[in-house]
Amino acid sequence: MNWPRRSGGEGRGVPGLATLTLLIFGSLGLASSEAGETSVQIEKRLDGQRIYREGVLPSGLAVRGFTYGDIPLSSAQIACENCHRRSGFGSSEGGKVVPPITGQALFMTRESDLQVPFRSRSLRGRGRPAYDLASLATVLRDGIDSGGRQLDPLMPRYEMNDSDIEALSVYLKSLAFELSAGVEESKIHLATIAAKNADASERASMLEIIQAFAADKNSNSRNESGRAARGPYFRAYMDVSYRKWDLHVWELEGEPETWREQLEALYAAQPVFALVSGRGDGSWQPVHDFCEANEIPCIFPITDQPVLDEDFYSIYLSGGLYRAAEAVAGYLEGRLATGPAPVLQVYRSGSEGEVMAEAVLEASGKSSPAIESVKIETASTPGAGFWETLFRERGPGIVLLWLKASDLGNLTSESILGLGAPGLVVLSDTLTGEEAYSSLQPIRERVRVVSLRELPERRERGLLRLRAWLKPRDIALSHPRIQADALLAATLVGSSIRHMRRNFSREYMIEIIEHGLDNSVFRSVYPQLTLGPNQRLASKSVYVLRPLGDGQDGWESVDEAVGN
Repeated sequence: MNWPRRSGGEGRGVPGLATLTLLIFGSLGLASSEAGETSVQIEKRLDGQRIYREGVLPSGLAVRGFTYGDIPLSSAQIACENCHRRSGFGSSEGGKVVPPITGQALFMTRESDLQVPFRSRSLRGRGRPAYDLASLATVLRDGIDSGGRQLDPLMPRYEMNDSDIEALSVYLKSLAFELSAGVEESKIHLATIAAKNADASERASMLEIIQAFAADKNSNSRNESGRAARGPYFRAYMDVSYRKWDLHVWELEGEPETWREQLEALYAAQPVFALVSGRGDGSWQPVHDFCEANEIPCIFPITDQPVLDEDFYSIYLSGGLYRAAEAVAGYLEGRLATGPAPVLQVYRSGSEGEVMAEAVLEASGKSSPAIESVKIETASTPGAGFWETLFRERGPGIVLLWLKASDLGNLTSESILGLGAPGLVVLSDTLTGEEAYSSLQPIRERVRVVSLRELPERRERGLLRLRAWLKPRDIALSHPRIQADALLAATLVGSSIRHMRRNFSREYMIEIIEHGLDNSVFRSVYPQLTLGPNQRLASKSVYVLRPLGDGQDGWESVDEAVGN
């Protein structure tokens, strides 16, 4: 299915192969910036980056090698990024520790336990000389580290010539994060996007949360400094990472297709380390492309039109209208299998409902004759006559209403119900809002709601923490989903910065969020949130809901689509 996706998609690893590489190199470290590179050095670094991220040699051939002595691997299977991650800070899986291979981690002498990261206790006491090109070639080809020790057989033995290894070395030295763009000695620059085409009250609610969170972080500077001065461990671990937040509000004018140019100008004027949340109507594609091109994390923007791709720097809370459309298509397939019925979808021209309608057609098969689309061109609310004519001509069937609640007021007039129509109504609570559950009470038993969020009766429980956070700050609960999503994004960004210590790597920030998201106590209005390598949608569940029977209040799932 051709949902919005960015072309290219460089540097993707292969899921499930994270245990294939174990490179026992060295301690957590930093390197230098790329300033002053010659054209030859830039070419070498980009060649090394392709080896590291894609497993492709400068010649264009696939990198080849063996693990466990005789198991062949090639190309993306053997790319360093699979296990050492894009940041170079390593990972762990199944009891195997994959330590950092950043510039200083490799090209420095490791003499003491203190130079081994806290998480890598199994490596303590294993000092070794700094790597150079010769010892790097030996460890890559033969699996023998710079101290003369044989590495774990999981570590592939690579087939690479001297020129290839030199290119990889140049790239590894460029993994430098001491002061990344947007980071200063005492503060870190962050931005949030407030596009003016979004609802003004929703935009204000999102900004109020992000700004209040930033104010809280900054007001703790005296406490953080005091604790650092009194506690040696705290000073070593926390003081180096503490930065005040300098939050920039990037207000975007006009339609989404004009945003990219505005973003580039804003970033040129003041580089930022990451984008926190954000709100805008329409496709998020221009922001996504900007972030991927500039390698800037975009953490949980509040958008219903994300880019469903396995790019690295943009992560979303859900698949928005596109994942909802997949669930609707699956539901219709099941309903229509029991007998033919006319399927009608109604939406307003130029609205998000039109995006949803196109996505449903895409998910169902673009040329599907079973679905007829009706576009409302006028600005006025559809009257009873509109619905009566519609159903008289087409008869009862399944009606997909991708509309706001204000457009549904005349749908249940007696003249329409006398026609026996509609037979079944499908709404989206993303488009119709919470009114999707109450707007058509006279035909409630015929209503189905597609939802990306927690079951209605459970959502209030998910908002308890939001309410508790809002109350002491005297912030009203005005737009629960918007406010909860913004608070979650800010919380995760704050946590990731705290855990980076002095290693201000944008890639490392995303990897920390990937690793820790499923342990988050607060999950906004979603049933479950998880991320992992190559996963960019935190919530993977979509429900099709029906009202409980026997006059009971509440809703239950009739179908659930779960994807990756």
